Amino acid sequence: MTHDEIMNGLPLIDTSKTDLWDLCPAHMKPVPCTVERYRSMDGRCNNIKHPSWGVTNSPFVRFLPALYSDGVQGPRQAADGGELPKARAISSFIHRDYDRPNRQLSILVMSWGQFIDHDLTLAAPPRDERDHDFVCCGLPQKYQHPLCMTIEVPRDDPFYGRFGRDCIEFKRSLAGQRPGCALGPRAHINILTHSIDANFIYGSSESLAKRLRTFHGGQLRVWDRFRDVGLKPLLPPESENPERDCIARPRQLFCFLAGDERVNEQIHLTVLHTFYVRDHNRMVNELSRLNPHWDDDRLYHEARHIMAAAVQFITYNEFLPMTLGEDLVIRYNLTLQKEGYWHGYDPQVNLALSNSFQSAAFRFGHTFIQGMVRRYNKFHEFIGEDLLRNLLRHPFIIYEPGKLDELAGGLINTPAQTYDPFVTQEGPCVFSHGYFDWAPKMFFIENRLLWHAFLFPAEVQANSFAEFEPWLNNNTAFRYSQIYK
Repeated sequence: MTHDEIMNGLPLIDTSKTDLWDLCPAHMKPVPCTVERYRSMDGRCNNIKHPSWGVTNSPFVRFLPALYSDGVQGPRQAADGGELPKARAISSFIHRDYDRPNRQLSILVMSWGQFIDHDLTLAAPPRDERDHDFVCCGLPQKYQHPLCMTIEVPRDDPFYGRFGRDCIEFKRSLAGQRPGCALGPRAHINILTHSIDANFIYGSSESLAKRLRTFHGGQLRVWDRFRDVGLKPLLPPESENPERDCIARPRQLFCFLAGDERVNEQIHLTVLHTFYVRDHNRMVNELSRLNPHWDDDRLYHEARHIMAAAVQFITYNEFLPMTLGEDLVIRYNLTLQKEGYWHGYDPQVNLALSNSFQSAAFRFGHTFIQGMVRRYNKFHEFIGEDLLRNLLRHPFIIYEPGKLDELAGGLINTPAQTYDPFVTQEGPCVFSHGYFDWAPKMFFIENRLLWHAFLFPAEVQANSFAEFEPWLNNNTAFRYSQIYK
């Protein structure tokens, strides 16, 4: 089949009239909806006219056709039909490490962006046929899992060469179904809801939501570890799978459990998750005082309803103006109503996130990351710092009384890095598999591989690298011209 037939012809086949329909998951089929007071955990029927739009396990959308080399799922190729430049070669050449603190934004802006990203997107993690993780590096290609896309490290690499590292683990996300199980090229799915709904607090599935609830007074589970010393509670421990998402875990301590599985990924995320669970419980206590006749379920869902609105308000009213600028926010009508209610809801607009947003655009915040995690006391006085690499997937400093408050002080007192092509060598890497030595600079390698794996074309076509200069500074455009053909 030609690429055009795969892209435009296959989706026209009505799979409901084929044997494939029996294999189509329920969330991809039309479902009846009823009007409910509270939105479902998985986002189903959020849009009554299009019940499956934006639900968990639904695909990211594309603005332009994918550029798979074989029309189905093959990695993108260079203009001459050869391989694209190696991701690590690009990241080490383009993204250097320079310390340029931002005098207007604190590191809280970066952390909030990651917090919202974890409310919106999580590509389906790769698993083998037994639903287990798997290793790619060190295996001959013929024995590697089909999802392996390992990162080749040059021998003269300025960082990894010192350790003799020649391969970094990277895997494609799982492929998923399209709405109605339509046929076509590989689709990448989001296992979260596609909307800002505060599900990083509550979870995007009924099963996780139940694990997080006490089913008493609308409360969420917490761990009152510091009650005897008068401190507030922590997140509940991940006792069912204590090794998940953490590394070098002390035997007597646990990773934390929250509505998003990446709660332990970096320490400031853990801090924000803790504050929001505490705030939910504060809110249900106040709602119960005002409405003593409400039962557990109503208290829980009313607080969840309010919390989603609060997170949306902060994002649109504070985060977007700080990152996009007031002019763009006004130009694209992203400002909030000064009074009254907004009546512009359009059920024909699909809220599903795009591949280009989750794989590229919203990763702009990586340039803000600081290499040091600083701590401040309540008087805004600096009291200590740690290398970021030592607190990635290693949140156990929070078990020390008072450290969570000090980390929160660091969030508001530490300047973010400046928005530029540079990146700290302490960058986070969810693919490091516990080897802190391999963490630096990994997220720009990860970004580059995602662009290759998700296969989305350029939004703006250019015939020469000089034509990129309205969007890139001259030096960056020149550097790209030295790598790409």
